[in-house]
Amino acid sequence: WWRRCTGGSSSGGGGGGGGRRSSVKKVLILVSGVGSPRNWTHSVAGNSTQACAELMEIFVKVLYPDVIVVRLHSETNIFRYDENISFSKQELLPCVNAYRDAHARGEPYPDEMQATATVTAARGSFDPDWKQTFSVAISFADGSPARTHAIQASLRRWYRPTYYHFWQLKTFWHDSKLSDEDIEVHPFEEMETVPAMDVAKINDEEVKLVIDEMKAFRAHFLQTLDENRNDIRTFWLRKTKKPVLAVLLVSDPEDRGRPRLYRGTNMEVSMPTGSLCAERNVIGTALATNPGLKREDLRMVAVLAVPLSKDDPSKASLRCKIP
Repeated sequence: WWRRCTGGSSSGGGGGGGGRRSSVKKVLILVSGVGSPRNWTHSVAGNSTQACAELMEIFVKVLYPDVIVVRLHSETNIFRYDENISFSKQELLPCVNAYRDAHARGEPYPDEMQATATVTAARGSFDPDWKQTFSVAISFADGSPARTHAIQASLRRWYRPTYYHFWQLKTFWHDSKLSDEDIEVHPFEEMETVPAMDVAKINDEEVKLVIDEMKAFRAHFLQTLDENRNDIRTFWLRKTKKPVLAVLLVSDPEDRGRPRLYRGTNMEVSMPTGSLCAERNVIGTALATNPGLKREDLRMVAVLAVPLSKDDPSKASLRCKIP
């Protein structure tokens, strides 16, 4: 589903007009395809899910007329990874991005555009907070692993979709009913499993810069703790006593885009408006240093939880995020 939950916020331009709204825009993209049969004398169309997608569109339109249905069909082999990757990049992702861009700019959605329109109006500004009112979900059963994985990978970075897994198939076929018990709903955070990487095998120079800076920052922080001449335990982190370090890499707009690193920590002092996460702190530090910094200048941020007092320093956990 692509949701447009604009209640409590304003939107201008197309896509429903300005002012406060409480409507939800729902778009269902039905992805179908064909698989090459083993017997070359058999028709490719005989191993196609296109007809199923057409039946699903009729079914949805009858029961849920407020849902916009978009069908995407690929004539390439759904069992091959390379062809699924091409389909996801060239057809599926542009379709999703078109709805995202229209939502973020307050413009008419693709299904609302007049096919004969030739005049292009001035584009609205792109809302950087579009993720607050725009969500994506993937529904799948078994099917082709290559197709499922390619779709998940293409949507993972920008959309962090929710997953609807249909583990019990054909209930409607056998019992003529729809059962919510056949569906498992998993948020993106539950499904995301990114394994740890050996830093010695990382080839990205910018990532190496961030890692080296974080190592130096961690050593300095732990040395400061050992010296016991600070207010980290008694004031700055007296609420949680859980230090978090952050390193931000930006492209310096005043120095031809050369990389520049900044450090930041969390502050948990247990007073009104006194708590600040490490990521916000380091971004604020970079902005205070250079007020001309733009959002696109932020390259990546690494976050490290370090021990306090008796914890084992080897248990520090590093995460690197690329906006």
